[in-house]
Amino acid sequence: MGAQRRSTSIACRYPDVWPMTLETSNGPKLTIGTQSLNGLVTSSIRLDCKMPPSVGATTRSFMLKKDVDSQATRIFVDQESLDRAMLRQLNSKYDSISTFFLARASGPITKAHVCQPYTVFTLFDFDSGRNTSAALFSCIGSSVIVDGKQAQLALEDVQEFRQATTGKAYTIMTDIVKLFGKRDKHIAIIKNAALNKLLEKLVPFLHSGITTANKSVEIAIAVIFTGGN
Repeated sequence: MGAQRRSTSIACRYPDVWPMTLETSNGPKLTIGTQSLNGLVTSSIRLDCKMPPSVGATTRSFMLKKDVDSQATRIFVDQESLDRAMLRQLNSKYDSISTFFLARASGPITKAHVCQPYTVFTLFDFDSGRNTSAALFSCIGSSVIVDGKQAQLALEDVQEFRQATTGKAYTIMTDIVKLFGKRDKHIAIIKNAALNKLLEKLVPFLHSGITTANKSVEIAIAVIFTGGN
């Protein structure tokens, strides 16, 4: 749902577009609100002062709390970056095809993979497969990108990931295995509410890994803009 403006009489630089900071239970989120959606800024850096980059869902270094702040903000869109969009970070609704829309893009200066914030779908690339939950989400994301609404999850893959999993994550993986019938080697991903429920329980096991991975992204971005100084 798009961001709600404080007053419809406020003049804005761009019709039906309003950049602002949204206060959430997880912290302040820098967003570009429109009538139909909110664009979440997941990577930013201040050029007017020396501050570390902000990488992830919350942004504390660039706050737009007042109308005058939003009105003074200019927005520039790089078309090439939009054309190279990737999967975004979401913590739910893995049974919906819209979750897998390629809706996250990095600017031309930070287009290198080491400068792109990590998600549940890409964390596997950072930790070289040590987190088997990340491996499962990578497998699911790749399957939906390739096959769309017909995407399927293979029993063989889940069993392989489970073998290297321990604790509560192992229990969840076991519950996913139980979703397969006796003769089923694959199950649908999209519109599979039972699978989605279990994946949502698995997501918290990735949060600390994503935070750690994004610290490396902050360093890579800082090096580009400061030369490591």
